[in-house]
Amino acid sequence: MNKELTESIHEMREMSENYLKRGLYESACFIAEKILSITKETNDILLLARAFFLLGEYDRTITLIRSRYPQTLQTPMGIELTVSSMIKLEEFEDCFEFFETIDLENFNKKTKAALYRYKGRCCQELENFPEAVQNYCLAIENDPFLFEVFSDMIATNMIDLQTEKEILEKLKIPKKHSWLLLMYKTSSRIYANTKEEKNVTEEKKIIKKFKLQDNPELILNKARNLFRQNQLLDCYVLTSKLLEEDEFNTKILELHVPLLVELNKKNELFRLAHKISKQFPKHYLTWFTVGCYYYTLGQYVKSRIYFSKVTTLNERYEYGWIIFGHTFSKREESDNAMTVYSAASRLFPGSVLPLIFIGMEYLTSNNLILASVNFEKAKRVFPCEPLIYNELGVIAYKNNQFQKSVDLFLKALELFKKPNNVEKEPTLFNLGNSYRKLKQFDKAIHYYKEAMSICNHKTSIYSSLAFTYHLKGELRKAIQYYHKSLALDPNNTFTNEMLSRALEDSYVGDFAYFPEKK
Repeated sequence: MNKELTESIHEMREMSENYLKRGLYESACFIAEKILSITKETNDILLLARAFFLLGEYDRTITLIRSRYPQTLQTPMGIELTVSSMIKLEEFEDCFEFFETIDLENFNKKTKAALYRYKGRCCQELENFPEAVQNYCLAIENDPFLFEVFSDMIATNMIDLQTEKEILEKLKIPKKHSWLLLMYKTSSRIYANTKEEKNVTEEKKIIKKFKLQDNPELILNKARNLFRQNQLLDCYVLTSKLLEEDEFNTKILELHVPLLVELNKKNELFRLAHKISKQFPKHYLTWFTVGCYYYTLGQYVKSRIYFSKVTTLNERYEYGWIIFGHTFSKREESDNAMTVYSAASRLFPGSVLPLIFIGMEYLTSNNLILASVNFEKAKRVFPCEPLIYNELGVIAYKNNQFQKSVDLFLKALELFKKPNNVEKEPTLFNLGNSYRKLKQFDKAIHYYKEAMSICNHKTSIYSSLAFTYHLKGELRKAIQYYHKSLALDPNNTFTNEMLSRALEDSYVGDFAYFPEKK
């Protein structure tokens, strides 16, 4: 090869690389093809393959490497481009079979990490979740800077707490990169539920040292944990702040939209649905947001159309499945709700939500045995969820195991992270009922009043409190709370009847025996 041609090829290589960096992929392809026609060298084959890949020509990438120049499969980049293209084309079975022909241990750590990650993705798409998790863990072990692998496993509920703990224990991160360890910890469900004062102090030091006060990933991790702990208003403050800076960030929207549903913010959902439908009309989040808007309006059948589309466009988005299931549950279509929740349970093995809602469906139909089975499964997956213990307490109560129900309700209260959490109200009310059944009336009254301090507009709390005072023989207070209950619900048969009895008893001055009806 003469000097002039050598110089020309060198300049063209630099030119093609420059075009790739600037996003001019067609120009890069044009130049790379000319180089390859002259040299037939492996690096030039890979240059053209990269250009094809970045241009979105995945079939051509595979053909170039596997058919025309199979020798490039001896190189890490050739393998990475091949499997990446297969994944883009959703040829997951072919990709998995291709991986079976490769010994990944022959490569350096960075390459192994990337390939284990790709293999994990194939296994995940083929719903082989144990092997997917195994490969993702190997990816992190070889390159802990692949933080998004761990973050995605948490966000998509692929792993249980034990696996999460094992990953964190195996992490080998140099002290100079303590910020990375903080990212892992703050995204962890374990860390959120076991924070100690010394850990909080250390966290603040790292945040200050690396100037992470406004880091979006760190704030999003905190928001996710607040959502898991049912601290919805605090979570809303953070997600709203993040969206002010990056309004079309899908990771933030994936959390923010179901949060708006929980907070019943119909108007905000309406505005957001219009905004994102203009930005990306065919995106699953557009369908999800519109569906959530109709869901909050109580138009469950209409919203169902949108949620069904969401699960088709992105079956890895858990909230799409969960609220889809709710549309059936709200209309007492239990069989359909169970089908959707069961699909979610299969797709998200590390999540407690599908198991909890399956258990609730069984509980609604009074199938206490199967309800208990699912709540126990949920407890094994995530033992820090207070709702599980509340529902197990309800089952114990229905089985007349009142002391057991008390223990379970108290355990649920321990797990709530915030004193005035609105989610505590049903547990406090249930605990009051259990103590009343045990004839521990003072304790029952205490917990009814606790429930009332959180939610003061529920007739059931007032009537139960009145009934407990009635049982205790404090008729004046019983009559007072019966009246308060009837002010909220004048047609309540039980309360009207018991008020009449209390008035009669107060007139004759004799506390007559009557059977307990609640």
